[in-house]
Amino acid sequence: MAGKSTYMRQTAIIALMAHIGSFVPADYADIPILDRIFTRVGASDDLSQGQSTFMVEMSEVSHILKNATDKSLVILDEIGRGTSTYDGISLAWSIVEYIQGKIKCKTLFATHYHELTDLENEFDDVKNYSIAVKEDSDNIIFLRKIIPQGADKSYGIYVAKLAKLPDEVINRSREILNDLEKNHVYESVSINQEIKSKDNISQINFVDVDIDNKAKELEIELDKIRKDKINLEKQLESIKNEYLKGKEIVEEYNDLKSQYELLNKNYKEIKANNKLLNDENLKLKEDINSAQVVKESAITQISFETIENDSLSDEIANLDILNMTPLDAMNALYMLQKKAKMR
Repeated sequence: MAGKSTYMRQTAIIALMAHIGSFVPADYADIPILDRIFTRVGASDDLSQGQSTFMVEMSEVSHILKNATDKSLVILDEIGRGTSTYDGISLAWSIVEYIQGKIKCKTLFATHYHELTDLENEFDDVKNYSIAVKEDSDNIIFLRKIIPQGADKSYGIYVAKLAKLPDEVINRSREILNDLEKNHVYESVSINQEIKSKDNISQINFVDVDIDNKAKELEIELDKIRKDKINLEKQLESIKNEYLKGKEIVEEYNDLKSQYELLNKNYKEIKANNKLLNDENLKLKEDINSAQVVKESAITQISFETIENDSLSDEIANLDILNMTPLDAMNALYMLQKKAKMR
């Protein structure tokens, strides 16, 4: 009667019109790209399949929850009205939670269950809207305007009055409504508290599971740290051994260096002594060579004189005086005398 079902159908049609490039009845429209539009509006059973109104409703909702994505538009009208009040509230509540927590798609959800308005306090993504109503004595005017707040009452009895139900029925229904609303306030609080308690228990269980998982992760990390510690100790021991070996090598190097320096010193001394010996040897060789030259010179002179004496003797011995004239003999004797003087 207020027009909420019409409003939701209108929203789905406008989104569809925008996607086919059509004009929409609005001064401005910001419509995202949608992959599908899902609707669950109206109530009907399926006699041929033997399905009740509520069964048809749940089957359609199941199809929506299984196939909708975060880019879908979902329209749900009066979910849970085909069963008992508490079953209907529980199903409607859990369906809203599932959509906002798992699917996260844009959804319009119309309901007469006032308990569901508490979902706005539970989730940031859930917002309550209602049709503005003006009450004037016993008359009610539906303003056909959407306002951002939840409805605090229903107007079913007023609609029944408009439908010309007997006044006796209308008056009795108001009496029953007053009694039910008194009890319903307590029951509503109890239901919400129970739901919150279950949520808290679920959160506690989730925290417990999370703590257990964290404990397992920490145990794994601790075991890894133990293994890393053992590996580091082995590496440290290896480095220590290498250090000790290096220290021994340094000491051995220093010993070898000292020995080398001593040997190098001895080598330089031997080299210096060797140089002195070489110098003395060279000098000795020079002296020997000088003496040899003198000796050879003396031998040469002696030999030359001997040769010369032998030569002069040979000339005298070979001189044939008997066959010479006195003048030739005198000349030969003169020449021999001259050679003898030259010695």
